[in-house]
Amino acid sequence: MYRTRTYIAGDWTGDQTLISQLYKWNNSDYWGLHFIDSHGLTQSRDTSLSCTIKRSLSERLDASKTFVLIVGAQTDELTKGSCQYCTSYNSRTGGCARGRWVDYKSFIHYECEKAKRDGLRIVVIYNYSFVYKAECPEVMRNIGNHINGYYWDSDNNMHWEYQKSRKRLWDIDNTIISRRAASHCVLSAARTETKAARSTACSPAFVSVVLPRAGVRYIVISRRAASHCVLSAARTETKAAWSTACPPPSFLLCCEDPG
Repeated sequence: MYRTRTYIAGDWTGDQTLISQLYKWNNSDYWGLHFIDSHGLTQSRDTSLSCTIKRSLSERLDASKTFVLIVGAQTDELTKGSCQYCTSYNSRTGGCARGRWVDYKSFIHYECEKAKRDGLRIVVIYNYSFVYKAECPEVMRNIGNHINGYYWDSDNNMHWEYQKSRKRLWDIDNTIISRRAASHCVLSAARTETKAARSTACSPAFVSVVLPRAGVRYIVISRRAASHCVLSAARTETKAAWSTACPPPSFLLCCEDPG
């Protein structure tokens, strides 16, 4: 299975506003942030056993390339998911009445440890106006990119930190797309650059197309062209190619900031 998705973990009750904001940006055609949500793959009922839910979470993480942890005041203290709170747990023997394995980790700690173990890209977004690592689960404190979720302007108005979130969630993310979409995407960007962008003072970005049998080819284009190019291809794939019986993706399109 290709690791193409983004996995969002956090306190879905206490930090719902920040999590909802990420999905709002992702679902809008106006904002330039796009990711494919891992939670759309498999579903478990809230009444399922903790071990069943963790198996479902594991499947989603196995399809993910980027792990986003939302950290709030209660994140590191969450206990939901620990087997000791399951009705099948025998407190006297410390075993499971159903004969299943026992895990005392909460869902959030299970997700964090697996994301680290699997080597996923880590992005930690704090539901604070600053990076407050004391509230972050210990396994995540010293790895990945940590950013604040919002900031206050000079008039004491709160704003969501869109630019930082976009850079960490999208600019560093690779998008697997089909051969046809990649070819159209790169060709369009190259033509755009030839006609206009190269004659202007714009910051460069790199777009690489990886051909399994032919090595790597790089085209230097502006950030704006690259962003439009990658986003268009990603949306095309999300809406059409992934839902149809098409040949497996053979191109890896990568947009990254050389600076």
